[in-house]
Amino acid sequence: MNDEGLKNHEVENTIAFSTCKHLNIKHQYADLSSEHLADLCLFIDCFMFREPTNESKSHKRELLHQHLLNPIRERYWLANVLALNIWPALLICGSDHVKSMINLIKVLEYGPVESIIKC
Repeated sequence: MNDEGLKNHEVENTIAFSTCKHLNIKHQYADLSSEHLADLCLFIDCFMFREPTNESKSHKRELLHQHLLNPIRERYWLANVLALNIWPALLICGSDHVKSMINLIKVLEYGPVESIIKC
């Protein structure tokens, strides 16, 4: 999540933010903004103009997210966690990212991952 995502979902904060504020725990949103994506040339929709049908556009969009955008986002999230240097740390991400985040943390030897909660 980031400030832009909050606006897009028409909310002021997340439950995690409110909980951290109540418990006086450091909180940080960590997702890439549209500006960051533009800087990295990662606006996925700009790659769609060559696809002839909506079905092929949807398939191509999924492949680009899975193999291009998501790995970059996940590394960005982890870099933010490491830069905070506050331990233990809690990273909240979507279920599509759990397995790859665990693998990334283990490969970089920053584990162990203590627990995973799927909602």
